[in-house]
Amino acid sequence: EPDVVLMVCNSQQAMLVGEAASAPRLMGAPTCAAIPMAYNEGRVGVSLGCITNRIRTGIKPSEMVVTVPREELAGFTEKLRRRAKANDEVAHAVTAMLKAK
Repeated sequence: EPDVVLMVCNSQQAMLVGEAASAPRLMGAPTCAAIPMAYNEGRVGVSLGCITNRIRTGIKPSEMVVTVPREELAGFTEKLRRRAKANDEVAHAVTAMLKAK
């Protein structure tokens, strides 16, 4: 079992991760600090990134790094599925409401 899972996400994916996490922490530079933070604090990290990381890894300006500690992994994919489904339902309802105006 991993200690920390690292993902590269777009802003909408990071939004869902933030909603599914217990207490996500938004971070700036350096990107690599999100890994020990997740490990030491047991919190999900959402890093906006840093220029060094972007140059070395090639992640896009529209992407950010998310770190998920072991403590959050249990049931995390199910929480993500539920949040994605709820957001999809809200999006459909709001879109329908706006079209009705």
